[in-house]
Amino acid sequence: MMRFFKPNQLTTEQRLFCISVANIALTTLYNAYQMTKQANNAEPKRAPVKERKLSSFKMR
Repeated sequence: MMRFFKPNQLTTEQRLFCISVANIALTTLYNAYQMTKQANNAEPKRAPVKERKLSSFKMR
């Protein structure tokens, strides 16, 4: 499949740069996944819509 890829094409600096970019991307994705997991497990902080008081509309 990857017969055109030669393992010694990149210099050491280019390899480190690619690894660091991939590391940042994966870390960002993982942090976003953790945040969504926490948000899904958290208790809802607001009351349901029927019980919520719409005070801003009463002032008009």
